[in-house]
Amino acid sequence: MLSYAEIDEKIQVGYAKIYEKSDLVGGCDVWLEAWEGINLSMNAEGLATIDEVENLYDWQQFIFNFVQDLATELWNASIDDKTVRNLSRDVGMRS
Repeated sequence: MLSYAEIDEKIQVGYAKIYEKSDLVGGCDVWLEAWEGINLSMNAEGLATIDEVENLYDWQQFIFNFVQDLATELWNASIDDKTVRNLSRDVGMRS
């Protein structure tokens, strides 16, 4: 399981790939790793909401905003990439 610091770093790397390097699919791949880490942490710690995750660590981004950005950019990436289109349907977002 990823530590909160590792999740936070992956979120930052994803933002850089998407918004600085125009690597939408690469950024989404990294963000999905972060999202999986968040889900595993939530399950392991019995957390039910993103707000609870938000309060556990001094994140560089608001997790609620990250989740919205992930959903938006997965949609954008799925327009051109069938692999992302199929994957985006399988990602369960809870907030």
